[in-house]
Amino acid sequence: MKLFFAPIAAALTLLAAPVLAVEEEVKTLDELYADVIAEGGKLIFYHGGDLANQQDSLKAAFEEAFPGVNVTMVVDYSKYHDVRIDNQLETDTLVPDITALQTVQNFPRWAKAGDLLEYKPANFSKIYDGLKDKNGAWLAYGVNSFSYIYDSSNLGGLDAPTSPLDLVNPDTAGSGLPPWPTRASTANNLVTAQDKVIGVGTYAGAPPIVYVGGNGTEYLTWGQRLAILAKAKHPAAAKLFMNWIVSTEVQESVVLETVRTDIAPSGSSHPWEISEANLDAFPLFMSNRAQVEALKQTFALYFGEVQGEPTPGYLGVHPGL
Repeated sequence: MKLFFAPIAAALTLLAAPVLAVEEEVKTLDELYADVIAEGGKLIFYHGGDLANQQDSLKAAFEEAFPGVNVTMVVDYSKYHDVRIDNQLETDTLVPDITALQTVQNFPRWAKAGDLLEYKPANFSKIYDGLKDKNGAWLAYGVNSFSYIYDSSNLGGLDAPTSPLDLVNPDTAGSGLPPWPTRASTANNLVTAQDKVIGVGTYAGAPPIVYVGGNGTEYLTWGQRLAILAKAKHPAAAKLFMNWIVSTEVQESVVLETVRTDIAPSGSSHPWEISEANLDAFPLFMSNRAQVEALKQTFALYFGEVQGEPTPGYLGVHPGL
């Protein structure tokens, strides 16, 4: 009888044992750097974006800070990187060590499946709670924002749009984007080149380009989520990057909008302090995949399918090898 109950008792003991919480990293950047050199000095990074060179400045800043560390930065649309990572996980052919994507709905799913390394870099406790997983599976390293822009020098007598409702004013017909969906960078470029007066779903530009958001006008902000893959081949390098990107120096000088509550925002307030910024809305929207797919098809019906070649190129299933 004792032999029968012994395994059950052992199993119950394991279930009752407290799960040890992940503690914040205590090593310095120099100590983590030494670990990376010992590991081989390589990091493979899958980052979401529109252009192959879009994250060159981030790569250069990291490599300059840590000579001898070589970063393979692979930029592609987040909607391709996420399924690419899924494929690699399924086939046990994982390439990236770390990834940062706009398709934020993937990170909780990957965390639940055990595909992300639970890790808390130094300063993790200073990151706004809504921009990190409590167990350290992922965090946002910066906050991005999208709204609409207009060329104040090219209005042609029209009143400047002050709210999204102004964009459907018949007087502005033809002044906005082309009649097919485009990327954020394309929208910005068209307005900057004065091919269009108004661009929707894009980021700020230099004068005379005016970015509309705040002061009663709704706009979108979201945290650029970042995670280390649990099966990363270069975990030390991934940890170094994670610690570096949320360090005080980098959050103040490299990242456009900090995720840390103890660092001053770029404007008068942090995004999570601005109700019009809708910081929590984007992850909720992205998590409702049925709604997203329905909207995609509705937009395709009215505006047409996305046109043109993918700007990062066709990268295949295992880029970065």
